[in-house]
Parts: sequence; structure tokens; C-alpha cells
Amino acid sequence: MKLTVLQILELETGLFELSEKELPIATSLKINQAITNLGAVTHSIRETAKPILELEQNQQNEKLKELYQEEMGVDLPQVSTTDFGEITIRARTLHQLSPILKEEETSDEN
Repeated sequence: MKLTVLQILELETGLFELSEKELPIATSLKINQAITNLGAVTHSIRETAKPILELEQNQQNEKLKELYQEEMGVDLPQVSTTDFGEITIRARTLHQLSPILKEEETSDEN
């Protein structure tokens, strides 16, 4: 899947937060796989950002904005909110995880 650098960094934050929760084994494996797959990508992003962070503020802001908008291909497993079991997750974390969340099928129960 293609994600922007900013989405990748936010996803990594959400995955690390989720990894601290007690999850079913199958879900934990998916989360660990996603963290592992993102590791090389986020390392590359951070290495690219290092020289940018040494620029003066105006150039830095411009270059970081450009970097955050770049798209990168990443192979990540999809998870469903039902995979999380009975844990509570903050809305912010769910937003960060949105690139890997499967669409839930809703039933029309009136």
C-alpha cells in the first residue's frame, strides 16, 4: 500500500501504543509484523530528515513539509477493530491506525 511519510510516522506511533495492550495472539502477531515492516521504512525516513533538521527554520519547514507529503510503498497486514477484543483504544490511536484498519461490514438492523 502507498502511504505518505506523515501517515507512516503516525501509524508507527499508533502501532507502538497498541503493542502495549493485551491483545489476542493472532492480532499481536499482525501488529508485530506491521511494526517490523515499518522499521526499515521509518529508519530511512529519519535518516533523510537528519540533514533537513540542520537547516535554518524557513528551509527546514519547507523541506519537512515536502518530505511528509512523499509517498512510499509499504507491505502491511490489515486488522479489524473486532480483532482487538475488549480493549479500549483512544480515538486518536484509531485515527493513526486507519491505514491498516479493514472496513467493517455493517448490518442493517432496524
